[in-house]
Amino acid sequence: MDETGISTTTNKPPKVLLTKGKKQVGIIASAEHGQLTTVIGCCNAAGSFLPPFLIFARKKMQPRILDGAPPGTQETCTPNGWTSGEVFLDWMRFFVEHVRPTPEKKILLLLDNHESHKYYPALAYASKNNIVILFLAPHTTHKMQPMDVAVYGPLKTYFEREVNAF
Repeated sequence: MDETGISTTTNKPPKVLLTKGKKQVGIIASAEHGQLTTVIGCCNAAGSFLPPFLIFARKKMQPRILDGAPPGTQETCTPNGWTSGEVFLDWMRFFVEHVRPTPEKKILLLLDNHESHKYYPALAYASKNNIVILFLAPHTTHKMQPMDVAVYGPLKTYFEREVNAF
């Protein structure tokens, strides 16, 4: 499990090709800061995914915001679009509902050391529901976190491309 932030505006302008000798290169770029949405994703070693869990930066949720989202997508909102301990507990309930661990079939969940993952009620809920949590060592998740490399890297590349095209 891991989370990442995506923005409604591009962070990287697209590459521009032009003829040799051209001195000025222009591109239309947005002056907006954009709106942050946090995506919590989870997959297993076999490549199966849970539906995404989205955290929108807003005070009140509107059902139509998930129009066109993958089936089973769960949403919540916070004032800044960031995760928190309470949101992690909500995600943990979502996780248990989808994965349905049992005492005979416990689940190992790999997490980074984000502060929200150390929220005691969420950890107690996980333990009570047959989830064994393994925290990755600090400052190693960029290499060890499979979600960063295999999922969020390509997602952000294609998302940036679509935002630039839009």
